[in-house]
Amino acid sequence: MNINTIDYSHKTLDAIINDSFLARFNLAHIIVSLYLLTKKPMGRYRLAKELALTEGITRTLITKLRKFHLVEPCKEKKKIQLTPAGKRVLYALEHKMLLIDYPLSLGDITISDVDVITILRENAIQYHVNVIKARDAAVLQGAEGCTILKSDLERFYFPESNKNDPNSIYYPNSDLLKILKKYFFKWGDWLVIGSAKTEQYARLGSVAASWTLISKNGENNGK
Repeated sequence: MNINTIDYSHKTLDAIINDSFLARFNLAHIIVSLYLLTKKPMGRYRLAKELALTEGITRTLITKLRKFHLVEPCKEKKKIQLTPAGKRVLYALEHKMLLIDYPLSLGDITISDVDVITILRENAIQYHVNVIKARDAAVLQGAEGCTILKSDLERFYFPESNKNDPNSIYYPNSDLLKILKKYFFKWGDWLVIGSAKTEQYARLGSVAASWTLISKNGENNGK
């Protein structure tokens, strides 16, 4: 991955936020939009539902994404899709953080009904891991909490704890490992698990917390 591509991705996302003063959406909504639209085109109503936003706010979000050439209308009536530029931004993001858009229930280590995972690549976090700040970012998005796990030697542990303490170690079951492997998980990567009553808020919480962890100051993940 070219460092210029990664810089382009971050600068583009920052530019959208800086151009969206007083808008009632934030960086987590933008990133989740890109992930959703890479799967299939969506109309405003469906996108609003997936982002837990009103149609009016979603209309403003789409306008900003079009202004920065990340989305465009597609042949399907009243739907939008990613442009090559939008795909480029998402491709760069996925080399640091990859959203597993697949709702789970990991009740033994999380605190709510629905869990959504974002994988952070081993080299994605270049700064001090502020677990509290990441969890706060998730809660601001409507999640009830966020669980952060670091992987090491076929196990996971809580980064704020002693990784040699048996109480801080989590061994994933085979079902979870199968899902992670589909997303090219490698030992050494991190898991950021957003937990909420709904998939939408769990997804937003996971993404917001992940961005906080990979950003120098956790900037622009919420407003």
